[in-house]
Amino acid sequence: MKRSGEETFEAEDALIYKDGEHKHFLPDFDPSTITKQACIIAVLVGALLCITCFVLASAIFATYGNEVLGHFLHLSPSGAEVIALTVNFVLTLCLEGLAFIHATSLRWALYKEDRLEFNTNLRLLTSARISKPNKWYINALSAACLILCYAATSQIFLTLDPKEKVDGVEQVTFTTIVVNPVALIVLGIGLLVYTVIAVWCLASNLRQCPTWSSSPMTNTLAALHQRLTHHPNRCMMPVHSKLIPSQPMAPSPKQQPLQAALPGLKYLTTLIWALTFLSFAWFLSMIFVSRSIRPGGAKTPWHFTMSWSIVWDGGYADPINSVPISMFSYGSGNNTYTRSTARNVQYLYSILFLVAIQGLQTIGLHCIELVVNANRDEDIWRRAAVPPFTTLFPSSPQLPKRFALRRHHGIPLTLSSIASAATSAPYLYLLTMKASLHWSLGQSVLPTYSSGNIVFYMTYGRIFVYLLLVISLANFTQYMCLRRPDGPQPAAWGHLQTLADLVDDWGREDAMGGGRVLFWGDKGVSQAVGGEGEEEGVRHAGTAGERGEVGDVAFGAFYEGGGRRGSGEGRRRRKRRLSLCVEEVVKMAI
Repeated sequence: MKRSGEETFEAEDALIYKDGEHKHFLPDFDPSTITKQACIIAVLVGALLCITCFVLASAIFATYGNEVLGHFLHLSPSGAEVIALTVNFVLTLCLEGLAFIHATSLRWALYKEDRLEFNTNLRLLTSARISKPNKWYINALSAACLILCYAATSQIFLTLDPKEKVDGVEQVTFTTIVVNPVALIVLGIGLLVYTVIAVWCLASNLRQCPTWSSSPMTNTLAALHQRLTHHPNRCMMPVHSKLIPSQPMAPSPKQQPLQAALPGLKYLTTLIWALTFLSFAWFLSMIFVSRSIRPGGAKTPWHFTMSWSIVWDGGYADPINSVPISMFSYGSGNNTYTRSTARNVQYLYSILFLVAIQGLQTIGLHCIELVVNANRDEDIWRRAAVPPFTTLFPSSPQLPKRFALRRHHGIPLTLSSIASAATSAPYLYLLTMKASLHWSLGQSVLPTYSSGNIVFYMTYGRIFVYLLLVISLANFTQYMCLRRPDGPQPAAWGHLQTLADLVDDWGREDAMGGGRVLFWGDKGVSQAVGGEGEEEGVRHAGTAGERGEVGDVAFGAFYEGGGRRGSGEGRRRRKRRLSLCVEEVVKMAI
């Protein structure tokens, strides 16, 4: 598979990259067995959480019956909020593990369909034809279960209105939390379906996925062992030039951002800023509505306060800083439900209400995964860059100081997916924001049981905290989409074909058994120009298994590919030059 107008390799290089033969000259790739075992553990954890939810809900119904709200917990307000945040973090970690299985299944299903371009894909918005767990209707079911899980988590703990009495004691000095059994059942159902889809992916692709690694380098090497091919003469062409025929290019001190490689990301940033605008409008509207609904004869007049807690007047009539939204009341209108049935129906309606609120946020966070993972793929690739210790040309532009001071230890081709995620600051930030945003939104629409009815209190002080989190997420997403990597190393952003073209040497095993490590840099002159000397030729950049085999990139020079001709040919050329010098010295001496 060669592009039109490309030059052919030399004879010695043709054996390495010739279509149908190159796989015999490639080193073995890491199947990531440990990651696969971690995926199986994630499925077991998901199943355990499902069982836990069903057992707790059954125990509450069996112990208290239908006439009791649920299990009562007497906690301080901060204690209840910490428990709710902890539950969101545990749920997020579990869902991340199950989502990784779904994403890996989608990656290799797309590869078999010749539709895989990037290492990272939107798994809920991309369907595969040959993999049933990745079809569009299963993706829609996965998205619905994801939203349902977070919505149910916001309903697990209900607070009691201060006017309510438990065991004849009015709730003034402590908060009574009610464990909602219906929310536990709904959460268990959502987790069950999500886990079943992950098991389906494992059963369908456990042996068909060549590797379970998330590293773009490992996945590129695995693809090269099958149908992906190396295209020559593209050693300085980034992913943004993937449609341009091979041609010499001069290195650039900065690379193009991710949004240039994926123009569709502008819609994602628009979505996130729209969510920010809606949050700001929500905050302002709650302030005006809380003021307008305050009765004129209230004991405490309305006043603006950014208190996190709900502020009541002396008689507990209405909150000062919140807007209540109620479900239908027992016995109102044509309601023919019994009291217990009406309460359970309210529980279900409340969860559906939160599904509508959480839906846009959940899909937006899922789309941001693409941005974060693509940046992580690029960071892994840029580990191979060699810092500029010398300058080959006086006209070389000055690189940022942070690039020169950055540690460059090469790319380990056996990089653990778990370690890669745990050491990625953007991924950890997004993981934290997922749990925090869902928790903050649940606190902003606080479910409370009052006089036989579920009431949502929208406190604008809490909405303001949620607004700050959304603004932080929007700025983070904008920065990650527009970030321009430093250095002359061409940006790939996880594009497999670009990585296959940029890597011309996949290294060799470490003598101490430490695995393969790749470095990227200048590998000498690929083609002399008019016999003017090595410094004036068209140069070649590529990868090598040792730091000393690559050098500083020459700014101002032109680069093109040429297989493995880089440093090896340079060494041979230096030896010939040294031998000629020795011969000249001998002749002069004679």
